[in-house]
Amino acid sequence: MCIHMPTTTDRILSIADARRASALGAAVRAFAAGSYHSTTIGDVAAAAEISPAYVMRLFGSRLSLFLAALDECHDRIVAALEQAADAADSDDPEVVLDVMGAGYAELIADRSLLMLQVHALSACDVPEIAEKVRDGYRRVVGLVDRGHRSPAPRRSLTVDA
Repeated sequence: MCIHMPTTTDRILSIADARRASALGAAVRAFAAGSYHSTTIGDVAAAAEISPAYVMRLFGSRLSLFLAALDECHDRIVAALEQAADAADSDDPEVVLDVMGAGYAELIADRSLLMLQVHALSACDVPEIAEKVRDGYRRVVGLVDRGHRSPAPRRSLTVDA
């Protein structure tokens, strides 16, 4: 039996991972409160209680930080929709969509994710942000279109009007 004893390198990576997660959470909040164009690395660093230099070391640029925050936002949305769809007590498309909508509404009760999406839309003049927004929508639409519960395609969750 081989037991892995934590090394100094493991602890440093754990601290770096924790600080990256903390900075990412702070970035979501800071960009939601401001916008891409008005929020600085210093704003995010202050919210994360780390130095601006460390934020730059973790993310490389304000654009990379914003894109990572947007990825975090999309990851949380997709996870909430998947969890809600899994909890649906019916395969009826209207029921599943209603439950997914309720899951999303619960997620955005804290307005940070909603405001980050709004600010991302307002910054779509930046090509990388526009592509990240499109990618986020593709992920959500793909989840809804495939009916979420099965990786194989099944009936569409499109509701006829």
